[in-house]
Amino acid sequence: MHPVSLLASYHRLQRENTHAAARGDARLRAELERPMKQIARQVRALKQSPGFKA
Repeated sequence: MHPVSLLASYHRLQRENTHAAARGDARLRAELERPMKQIARQVRALKQSPGFKA
């Protein structure tokens, strides 16, 4: 196999393992959701700023 596809496969397995672990662990799930919530909060704040044009 090509090294790039091996690395992509490895990263996919890592994501799957993290997701499986988070299903049973509320603390891990909250830790994984925190960055997404922060980004969403920043996007909302940006859209509500006076100079924002879509």
